[in-house]
Amino acid sequence: ATVGLNAAIGGYTRDFGSDSLIFYLDVSYGSVKKMVKHYSIQVGGSVVDIPFQDQYLPLEATSKDEAEAIFADAFEKAIDSAKKQGHIVKNSLLVLDHTTSNTAINIPIEALARRAKGHGMLVLVDGAHGLLAQDLDMAVMEEVGVDFYVGNCHKWLSAPRGAAILYCPDGHLRDSVLRLPPSISHGVDDGYLSRFLWGGCRDYSAQLCLPLVLQYWNRIGTDNVRHEMRDTLSNAIGVLMSMWHPHARGISMEELSAAGITVAPMPMHSPMAVVRLPDNISGNPRTGSNSASSNSAIRTSADAKQMQDFLFENGVECPVKCIGGVLYVRISCHVYNTIEEYERLGRAALQFIPTGW
Repeated sequence: ATVGLNAAIGGYTRDFGSDSLIFYLDVSYGSVKKMVKHYSIQVGGSVVDIPFQDQYLPLEATSKDEAEAIFADAFEKAIDSAKKQGHIVKNSLLVLDHTTSNTAINIPIEALARRAKGHGMLVLVDGAHGLLAQDLDMAVMEEVGVDFYVGNCHKWLSAPRGAAILYCPDGHLRDSVLRLPPSISHGVDDGYLSRFLWGGCRDYSAQLCLPLVLQYWNRIGTDNVRHEMRDTLSNAIGVLMSMWHPHARGISMEELSAAGITVAPMPMHSPMAVVRLPDNISGNPRTGSNSASSNSAIRTSADAKQMQDFLFENGVECPVKCIGGVLYVRISCHVYNTIEEYERLGRAALQFIPTGW
């Protein structure tokens, strides 16, 4: 996916030069932000970082529709602000994650892509967590206005590392924005497929495994897989909530985000979610950051690392994220995960004693 994103972002800035204008949400993947800034600086283009995390998370929403409305509001405010600053929004590029890495939110890409097209924008989706995890139909992506979709095959699709997709239905964009791959080799002048596939001495093992991988998932049924992952996620959140936030047991799954247990309503989370750690660990600025009590202090990325290292040392591999000064674990749920694993995570976290906080 990194190669595809570099090709699309680099190609866009190359074609539009100093007129290039790229929008992305501040919850976007870190390396993508670096790509955008790097290529924009090279040509004297502009970048708009849409503020979302600090202003909206956790989402005060109990449904997917309410959450989508919040995303739409943030997007339109960014467009209005850019116009007031003299930017020409037409032909700008909107970069969206399908699922964010840090906050595990499924971005409403269909709704935002439609809005972007209304402003004459190009749309690039970083779908690193898209394949198999989401009900992905490229015909629908094209219909709503997604111009480029990049996805990895080694994550939820479970193929070997090294295989990915770069989908672009528009022939003109394939021969303009995607005219040059990041690494130029023998295939550069032989069409869209060859310019990306024939890149010198390359190991094609991952690509050759894809037919068997796809056959396996199709035999099980991709809808069945996603249903099982959603069920596991819901059950895992319930387990962690009962262990870490027993006072919240009466809260419905629809109210988790408003209660600060997750950062978005359940329909926006799957097959990943972030779950707030116990109060004495997580911090909770909403109770008052000036308080002297440890559970109201603002946490940092260094605190998140200390917690994540503790979990790893106790046999649990789970990312810990600092979002708005609060610590969350980011749990992932595939078909091979069992509820006992999340129970083990819950017990391990309860044993943690913060030092130097």
